[in-house]
Amino acid sequence: MRKGSLWRDLPEELGHWLRTCVRFYRWREKGVWERLATVLRGDADMEHLFIGSTIVRAYQHSVDSQEKRALRKSAAPGLD
Repeated sequence: MRKGSLWRDLPEELGHWLRTCVRFYRWREKGVWERLATVLRGDADMEHLFIGSTIVRAYQHSVDSQEKRALRKSAAPGLD
């Protein structure tokens, strides 16, 4: 938490930063965040999982180039 955003940098819509900070720590002590994470984790629905084609295409090209580099190195031993 020390390396994240400062409490004072919160948007004004969330209220005074000190009240928000106090509320966060109270909820942490009461286990609210842990219960929330448990509920969200249990409701994982993979029905609407989308993978962008740009990611797939980029991954395919990077794997292909890595394989080509490996083939070039094995085809010409001693030439590094």
